[in-house]
This record gives sequence, C-alpha cells and structure tokens, in this order.
Amino acid sequence: MSRALLLAGLMLTASSSVFANSLDLSFNDNTARVAGAFAPAENLQIHASWLHNQDRGDVAAVGLFQVGFASSGNQPLEAGLGAKAVFTDGSNNFGAGKGSSVALGAFGRWVIPDADRFAVGGELYLAPGVLSFSGQDGYREGAVYVSYDVLKSTYVYLGYRYLKANYETRPNLVFDDQFHIGFRMNF
Repeated sequence: MSRALLLAGLMLTASSSVFANSLDLSFNDNTARVAGAFAPAENLQIHASWLHNQDRGDVAAVGLFQVGFASSGNQPLEAGLGAKAVFTDGSNNFGAGKGSSVALGAFGRWVIPDADRFAVGGELYLAPGVLSFSGQDGYREGAVYVSYDVLKSTYVYLGYRYLKANYETRPNLVFDDQFHIGFRMNF
C-alpha cells in the first residue's frame, strides 16, 4: 500500500507541475518534499504535494485555496486560505499506520520592505479528529521560512517544518520536525 500511496503522490505532483504556476522542492538529510500549484481561475489555486521521510513514511496532499493579497502597499502580504486532503502512510518500523484527514489552513509570504529580495513566510494546517478518517485521529502541519529571490520568479529558502499525524489505535507519528532548504520556481 505504501507504494500505491507513493505512486499517487508522484502522479498528483507530476500532473500539477505540468500545468504548474509554481514548483517547489525542499529537503534535509531524512526528508524530501515536492509540491506544485496551478491556478484554474483568478484567485484560486490547486496544490499537490508529496513528502517522503526515509525512516517514517510518506504524506501526500491535494488542496484548494483562495489566494490573493491580504494587505496593500508596495510589499503586500500574499496569502491563501483553504483546505487540503491529506493521506499518510507511516512506516511500520514506528508502529504507525495509514490514514487521511481534511486539514484546514492558511499560508502567506511577505517581502521585507527596503530588502525586496528577502521575504518571510509560513503555513499552518490543522485537522481535528472529526475531520480525520481511516484510522487517523488528527493532523498538524506547520512551517516557517526565510527566502531570498535569486531571480524575479525563483527564490531559495531556509525553513523549519513540523508535520504530525495522530492515529486512533497506533502510535502518533511525526513525519518531519527539522530544518530544510529548498527552492521555488514561479511560472
């Protein structure tokens, strides 16, 4: 089943990146994450991602977000608000299982004034037990980062990510709890 989840995550990411508005890749010594986003309509984005931790398992997600500027001025806050379906497949080495959740959340990125190549950003997603299924009893994901615009449409970043799934009858599993580096290309 883990191979099926892995294949589904790759297909979701690959299909979204073919028509992508953005492609994001981040990694550390144990975890790699690839994500894509495309906009089928103005102020609407569909996101797909796959995270693989070589010891703890896989997390695939697809989401729908309302996006736009949450502030005005020369350096506005870009933000998104929505939900994503999350599918986890934890490693048996940690006693974790499979599950799914509908996580509600938001993300944002703000370019620092007078330092227009530097920005800070983050994201937060939560799913209580009532929005979790198939043996999962909750889901939490958060990330923060500092980025530098290498090109007008590409930035590199250093960040920290925390991703945890709670299970009903198996041990809870933290899929990621480390710093990572990455880059994002916007098309």
